[in-house]
Amino acid sequence: MNGKIAVIGSGNAGVISSLMSLYSLWDFADCYDCPELKNIEITVFHDPKIKREIVGQGTTINVSNAIRKVLKVDERLDNPAGITPKVGFFYKNWARKNNELLYKLGGGGMAYHYDPGLLRDTFLKSDIVNFVEGNFEPKDIPEEYDIVFDCRGKTANDWNEYDMVESPVNCCLLGRVNCPRGPEVWTENIATPDGWCFKIPLVNGYSYGYVFNDKITSIEEAKINFEKLFNIKTLNVVPFNNYIAKNFTDDNDRIFKNGNRLFFFEPLESTATPMYGNFVRDMIEGIFSDNLEEQKSYYREKIYEVHDWILWHYFYGSSYNTKFWKYAQELSRSHKYSQKFLERVKYVRDNCDYERFAEIENFPEDLLGEFAYVDYCEWFFNNN
Repeated sequence: MNGKIAVIGSGNAGVISSLMSLYSLWDFADCYDCPELKNIEITVFHDPKIKREIVGQGTTINVSNAIRKVLKVDERLDNPAGITPKVGFFYKNWARKNNELLYKLGGGGMAYHYDPGLLRDTFLKSDIVNFVEGNFEPKDIPEEYDIVFDCRGKTANDWNEYDMVESPVNCCLLGRVNCPRGPEVWTENIATPDGWCFKIPLVNGYSYGYVFNDKITSIEEAKINFEKLFNIKTLNVVPFNNYIAKNFTDDNDRIFKNGNRLFFFEPLESTATPMYGNFVRDMIEGIFSDNLEEQKSYYREKIYEVHDWILWHYFYGSSYNTKFWKYAQELSRSHKYSQKFLERVKYVRDNCDYERFAEIENFPEDLLGEFAYVDYCEWFFNNN
């Protein structure tokens, strides 16, 4: 490597790609006893006048660690990025036995909610990377950059280059409540007759997202129901596709899609930012250790597992017997899950008892790091 990485874009994915590049390089420098990795230069090519895409405000442990260690901000300091702590997810109206279900993040760790606009502003004011302003495409990046993460957002997507994946939802209404910071340290996911709604605690109030299917519930009807159920007026309407790029890189394995250029799934479980962060780490490690093809294959398997995992949340339905939930449950139950996913669910069904797995510290060591293992356990025990 020449020691240079480029990131195109300074939206949410551009910020995360930059932070995770530095965080991963510092880690690899120690793991591989290769201190020169800490000297690799990162440059963000971006147009600050381009409006960032409206995105959620939740993440998981890996990206939160990068924000804290690289950008050196957290909720206990002056908090310029608008961070609040997140220990897990709190579900309402989803389970049959327990209508209020809190499960913690893997390993008992803590992650963050954050304000994407404030995080971006904090990042752009920092000196941890170089910045070059302008409207750039990958072909504009000098050849001296070994790796280019293309984070220009979905507006740059050619949809012929993507595979659409199943999801019962395709639209989100966004709203805000401005008030003093609340006591919650989790993301709430609340089932509704039309789908579900997230509620995220921020430093100056709450962010709400009413997620539904506009083929079942019209946008105007959803707006009325959003306000009736939560007393929230719609500020933004965000339709979305659920998709995965057919190719993660160009033919030369130099330009890597990331962010909404790479994939997008509905916002349940805050999968976007951690998976964008993992992609950066996996690809850099693949190049450094000369096994990039294996890493790409591993990541593709993982991204489809995430899709399986999200769709599985609808498998048991909810406390509502509406047209949406009948459709969502049928879609979930007819989906062709991967064999690995089914084996993991079977393990929970055959070998676990709720008392043993109620506390994360008691999980089997070989499964502690497995993706969303706590979710599999909690979901199963509260629906059977």
